[in-house]
Amino acid sequence: MEDIKYLVWLNHIFEPGTKKITQILDFFGTARNAFNSEYLDLKASMFLTENDIKKIISSKREFDIDACMENLLKKNILIVSKNCKNYPSLLKNTDNPPEILYYIGEIPPDNLIKISIIGSRESTQYGRTMANKLGRELASKNVVVVSGMARGIDAATHQGAIDGGEKTIAVLGTGVDVCYPLENFNLYEKISQGSGCIISEYPPETTAKPRFFPVRNRIVAGLSDATIVVESGKKSGTSITVGYALDFGREVFAVPGQATSPYSVGTNQLIKEGAALVTSAQDVLDFLGIIESEQGDSLENIKKSLAPNEKLIYEFLNHNPISIDEIKIRSNMDIKDIQFALTTLEIKRIIKRLPGQQFIKT
Repeated sequence: MEDIKYLVWLNHIFEPGTKKITQILDFFGTARNAFNSEYLDLKASMFLTENDIKKIISSKREFDIDACMENLLKKNILIVSKNCKNYPSLLKNTDNPPEILYYIGEIPPDNLIKISIIGSRESTQYGRTMANKLGRELASKNVVVVSGMARGIDAATHQGAIDGGEKTIAVLGTGVDVCYPLENFNLYEKISQGSGCIISEYPPETTAKPRFFPVRNRIVAGLSDATIVVESGKKSGTSITVGYALDFGREVFAVPGQATSPYSVGTNQLIKEGAALVTSAQDVLDFLGIIESEQGDSLENIKKSLAPNEKLIYEFLNHNPISIDEIKIRSNMDIKDIQFALTTLEIKRIIKRLPGQQFIKT
């Protein structure tokens, strides 16, 4: 806990998404060591600019760490760092995961399947109905539903998950104590007061700025085993989240829309490009090969349900990390088939993805 407060200090200096905090931790070992460093130590890092060094030195004089930590306590804001046991493992094993997350509520355990549902802020009644339906159906099957609590599709998704009786994760592009947009305040209260978890890498009291949301989207994708796109225009933030999901090796699904609707251009294009078409939660679970009782099922029963490609790849793995390139050489399979099989095995929680695209049996 002592070092976490210095992580909070660093988080107030450098904007999330820049990798600067990770570089500082790699160089100094701990955030506390960085706080205790002198000008020459900071200069020796080579990656810190003069402006960075000035900000660090001035912050050490001006930023009241203890007052900040006391404020977090008063607001019931919790902190999890990348080294904590309850830091989400799916997110941890992505490129550039946040070094620190603020949250209100309870982070769902790693053994629960998590699926994000995303879409446009400017949405249709059809889109909101489908988002609500999918959120409700997935939640009723013990799946944690992830979204960004924006107006439109996100809000309908979270409400559906709450109606389905399960927890939902809202990832904000503001501080966790800032509800944006304000029209979602009732939803914000429901999630933070027992229906899930509000998460952000931005310090408390951070207000909304357009550039924060694309950075936030990597967390939405990183927390999720798979992503469903409900409505998306030709150009939107949704495509950024989809890009992250694909980069992380996660499956992407799309809900079809009316061919002439500008709100469905993005989703229909995703289907053309190979995203699986879905209209229900069962479509998603069937596509991923997840049986309804599987989250509490035995390893032997799960292994019996594996598809041929999944069985083949599972047998290649052991408790020593194996890279995706080595799997390709040994299996002689197409890389897309390998990636899909690895994703479904990971969702079934019988393998684990490590940094550098390496995999082990759990």
